[in-house]
Amino acid sequence: MNVGLMSDYDALLRNAHVDYGALSPDESEGQESYWRARLRKAPNGGLIQNNAFLSGLQQRTMWFAHITSGLEHVLQTGTLQSSDGALTAALYCVPAYARTGGNFEMHNLGNWIYQEKTRQMKVGLRSSVDVVLIQITFPSKIHSMPQGIDYTRLGMLHYQIFHEYKYLLSRVEQSELDSRLTGMLTANEPFLVGLEDWDAESCENPEKATQLLDRIAMHVPGLPILGYLYFEVLLEYLLYYQDDEISRKYLAKGEFYNDHYKSVATRINTSLYRQKFQLHTFGVPTRQLVEIMRSFTDKNVIFEQFDEQHFITFMAERLLYYIHTRLWRPDVSTSGSDPVRQRYAPLVGHLIYRELRTFDRYIDFYQYFDQLKALAVWNYWNQQHVIIPFNGIIPKGEVGINPAYADDVQLQVFESQVVHTSRNYKLRIVRPLAVRLTPQLVSLHNTSLRNTSARSV
Repeated sequence: MNVGLMSDYDALLRNAHVDYGALSPDESEGQESYWRARLRKAPNGGLIQNNAFLSGLQQRTMWFAHITSGLEHVLQTGTLQSSDGALTAALYCVPAYARTGGNFEMHNLGNWIYQEKTRQMKVGLRSSVDVVLIQITFPSKIHSMPQGIDYTRLGMLHYQIFHEYKYLLSRVEQSELDSRLTGMLTANEPFLVGLEDWDAESCENPEKATQLLDRIAMHVPGLPILGYLYFEVLLEYLLYYQDDEISRKYLAKGEFYNDHYKSVATRINTSLYRQKFQLHTFGVPTRQLVEIMRSFTDKNVIFEQFDEQHFITFMAERLLYYIHTRLWRPDVSTSGSDPVRQRYAPLVGHLIYRELRTFDRYIDFYQYFDQLKALAVWNYWNQQHVIIPFNGIIPKGEVGINPAYADDVQLQVFESQVVHTSRNYKLRIVRPLAVRLTPQLVSLHNTSLRNTSARSV
């Protein structure tokens, strides 16, 4: 890979990362600055930068919990491998905290994940659920840079990688993919062009905001990335504005409380977490969404008082912002040989990434696309000294470990015993494990993509 190409990847990845060490509002950043300031004023907005995880990055040693249903495979291979998804190429973890008496606690997101995996085990979907504790000691002069990755900004990276390596596909496959993309863009072009005329001011009117949300929800099946954006905006509203007793309890602990948005998302799509968290159809009409919210808030769950108009206008304005900044390039002219694909290249990149995974041969050429992306990400992280990447959209407990960073990082892995208490789960170290992190993505044979009909982003 030549230097120029890698530099292009670095630029695209730089755009897809959020530097939480430099989040002060900057007038030059326009809408991004506006949203940073606005979200800081929300009941839980202080957690954007002042949370237990980011505070931990200033310490010399940190603990993480990796929840797995494949511990036997890990012990056989002696390796912990990364997965793709929102953290692209990291070992997926949640923060863990050492407590008195040799006990450890997981971030509340970890409690939810462990409980959900255990539930799946009981219905026969998994064999066992284990929690591996990982202790990391950072180099004395280098701490992990507080950079989070925003997968919604990866559209151009997917677009570029595909166009460099598309000849790995057969002519028939290229033609099929091109036909799919053309069909989706042609069918949805009037909707996309129409969105360009909407602005934030339009969303301040609840009636117009409802129209926009309904229109977006209606187009989710044709443009699946909209389902992911819809989910992220709903999640943001709940995490930033929830104010019931348990949310305030975790606010005091320096954590966003995750269970509420999980419950709402499951009510919208009852099979969401049984289907490998597929969001390609996530979205409902506004009236139905409000009814779902009311089913919780009328019981003073999530919110002590639910402001329906604020909820609707926030959802519309924030979704419009995501669409404008993630799915097209306003600086690109609509003239040329293929103006729609050029202008909406980030959207096309997201569509390509998802559609490729539906091809029967994807499991064969997976290494050339996702592994290449992983190499680019690891290279970028190592340059920036990002040892612990995390969810850059909102620091809600999704963190990872960069498996390619080996510059004086000390890492120990332990098997743990999970003890269920009345409040959460406690962990106790059982024994050290002779296991290392390796810069390889987990084989598709061990993921949901063994089923080539699986559709995910």
